[in-house]
Amino acid sequence: MFLEINKYRAIFYMSDKIKVYSRDHVLNVLIKYGIPGKKVILLDDHYVYLSDSKSDSFFFNLSNQVVDTFKYWKEDARDCDKYSRVLQAVGMMSHALQWETKSDKPAGITLGVFNFTGSNGGHSVNCILTKDDGKEEFYLKFYEPQNGREIFMSDPEIRSTHMLLI
Repeated sequence: MFLEINKYRAIFYMSDKIKVYSRDHVLNVLIKYGIPGKKVILLDDHYVYLSDSKSDSFFFNLSNQVVDTFKYWKEDARDCDKYSRVLQAVGMMSHALQWETKSDKPAGITLGVFNFTGSNGGHSVNCILTKDDGKEEFYLKFYEPQNGREIFMSDPEIRSTHMLLI
């Protein structure tokens, strides 16, 4: 399923054999990665995970859509938290449109807005829980919403979570 916004397309890659996970499962995976559980806000009762091998292209496409909408960064007007929240919204719309074709119980996507304190102060990025198809390993990946590139968070940055909204 494609979500057309301007000239870019966001594709949510769900496996044909979808497994749905409970909110408790998602919370436990996030805690395993060091995110304080009390800082996590989960809005759905059930979730699906993005295919790990597709996350880079998924974020690249979403980032292009958001940048095409916002055009350029501007302090306190078009800054990191606006980019991360719009990217999450576009990704969730793409997911919702694709889910309509599935007969399984609906579930949310594990696409989050992650606010934390880094070496340069507060920052907002996106994150997503992924899994390898056919395996039970789960990964937490972080992406800059303004360029769609994966970033690697340090343990102190992860522990400095202000909020993770999924």
